[in-house]
Amino acid sequence: MWLFGLVYLLTGYFTVHGQSADQTVPATPDIRTILTVVSDLTKQIEGLEKYQLNYLQIVSSLEAKVDSVQRKCDKILEENNRLRERVEILENLNHPDDPKPSTTHEQINPREEDRTSLGKLFINENHSSRKITEHSYTNITTADFGLKSDPGATTVESAPDAQSGNEIPKSTVGFDKLAVRSKKPEHQNRVQATPAFVAFNAYLSGTILDPGTGYIIQFNDVLTNVGDGYNPATGVFKCPIAGLYAFTWCTGMANAGYMTTALLKNGISVAYSFVSYPHDSYPSTACQTSVLMLSYGDILYVKVTAQTSSPALYSPYTSFNGFLLKHDALSSTDVVAFTAHLSKDIPEPGDDYSIKFDHVVTNIGNGYNPLTGVFTCPKAGVYLFTWTAGISNAGYLFTQLAKNGVTVTNSFTGDNYYSSLSSAMAVLLLNQGDVVSVRVIAHSPAPSVWHHYTSFTGLILH
Repeated sequence: MWLFGLVYLLTGYFTVHGQSADQTVPATPDIRTILTVVSDLTKQIEGLEKYQLNYLQIVSSLEAKVDSVQRKCDKILEENNRLRERVEILENLNHPDDPKPSTTHEQINPREEDRTSLGKLFINENHSSRKITEHSYTNITTADFGLKSDPGATTVESAPDAQSGNEIPKSTVGFDKLAVRSKKPEHQNRVQATPAFVAFNAYLSGTILDPGTGYIIQFNDVLTNVGDGYNPATGVFKCPIAGLYAFTWCTGMANAGYMTTALLKNGISVAYSFVSYPHDSYPSTACQTSVLMLSYGDILYVKVTAQTSSPALYSPYTSFNGFLLKHDALSSTDVVAFTAHLSKDIPEPGDDYSIKFDHVVTNIGNGYNPLTGVFTCPKAGVYLFTWTAGISNAGYLFTQLAKNGVTVTNSFTGDNYYSSLSSAMAVLLLNQGDVVSVRVIAHSPAPSVWHHYTSFTGLILH
């Protein structure tokens, strides 16, 4: 249609302006010439459109490559940070004779001593040379890196310098090497007896002011430490015997603001918690429980992942405890245990909504179904259940634990300023085939059930 319109306009133009200067001979437009010009213009337009489409495809391809490279860089930086933390933890584990950080029953501030990074991991900026100026050797066994090894394995001593024969001191390392400063062991062979049971319980002995993001909480007041798996000087639990474990930690908040913490296994977050202290309220505490399968040498610790400007970890309401449930859990038919949490927020769930904890951490006995959020009892017995429900915005949320559709116990969380969460627990006698679930029974307008922090755990006791 537009082509005929163009022909019409060109014809009119030549009719009006196509006369000679003396206006004696009227010019007759050549239709064929006009059609030829139009055809040429059409081909040029089509060619330009093809070039444009080609360039857009090139730009789109380049943008996809840039996004891919950016994602790879982000993964590399995340892995680099995780390895930094691992180096610091392993370095602390290799200093059992170092003096413990000073704490009082009043307040301690870890900024000057506890947050000092002794082990360094970095990428050499001089990519052309990639020279390592210093070297080091450690006395860390493969178990320190989460690998299975014989408890009586021989450690590697600090090696002498090839030229001077002196022991090489603290080092810097390249991108592809891990290194930490270590003391030379008194005995080359380290023999460790396997404990019959493992359990620990520790608290903070003093309030910690402004710990900072990334701070590993050192629960230095130890009440129980059967099996010597927990180190109060580092805040790290190192698994002395493989098996199924239950862990609970609580964080108390003494100043106005909020703080998020996480339980990390070998440097990877496996459970999360949040605590807030509104300006017109009182100090508060939040707890989280998780059941985990551990191998010999696995390490666990609690770390601050985010905070407001001047929070304070409240003593003695900040605690960490764990115990061995079963050392041969995977091969035993008597063990039933699960832990799961939400992988994404649930906006406005509605009343009588059964929460589907879709990210499964542990599910021994296969009693829990992440598609329905329901635990179906595979073996009759006495069970312990605990759940944590959180909302990511101000408001309130009522939840309940139900057995075969009947309410067993309830929980409430709410805050006028911050996000919030709360935990509850119940011990139930179950028959095979009984079903247990967590459901929402009431909430404020437009709430959002908080992912990561909303979790469900259950285990057989007897």
